[in-house]
Amino acid sequence: MNEIGKKLVLLFERHRVMDIETVRRNLQGRSRRSAFRNLNRAGYCSSYSHAGKFYTLKTIPEYDSEGLWKHETVCFSKHGTLRNTTAEMIKKAEEGRTHGELERRLGVRLHNTLLDLVRSGEIGREKTGRLYVYLSANPERAALQLRRRRSMDAFAETITQMPPLSTRIEVFAEIIRTGASPIDSALIASGLAKRGIAATVEQIERMMEHYDIKKNGS
Repeated sequence: MNEIGKKLVLLFERHRVMDIETVRRNLQGRSRRSAFRNLNRAGYCSSYSHAGKFYTLKTIPEYDSEGLWKHETVCFSKHGTLRNTTAEMIKKAEEGRTHGELERRLGVRLHNTLLDLVRSGEIGREKTGRLYVYLSANPERAALQLRRRRSMDAFAETITQMPPLSTRIEVFAEIIRTGASPIDSALIASGLAKRGIAATVEQIERMMEHYDIKKNGS
């Protein structure tokens, strides 16, 4: 490695992420072509955020389990571009990904990227509930992702219809305390109300259904 290359490595070790103009200034004002040539020799990667205008050396990122690395506000991916990264995340997701989930995870706007991927057939899309879920282009994989997503959504809906965890614990304790068989949801709700704990009969019935508790207590 020549002196310029060594200086470039030391520069990135200090700053970690730079745009091309910062690289040029620190390399005695070399031309953009020369700066990129030096970057290429050192081995670099471009950000998927900020329109790809930031760079780091390939040895610097410490990617997470999904292949993402962030330095301050600049985001990098071991998959390269935003388009490739988005497609890979969708393909590997057990339940697919919604638009919002992807944007929160990647930290960038994705409307045009997702639209282009769907139009090109690189990913699929199905509506579940009020949202679209983005899926693998492989039909078998997509079907499995969609089943898991709908199962997850049904579970989440059930949880929201039940009282909070602390109240659920009190419901179980009241069931044990009364020892009634069959279990009377109205009696349980009344007993809890006397202790200042709010749980409707409907919530208790939903709990028993969710946890597969029979009326006889089994």
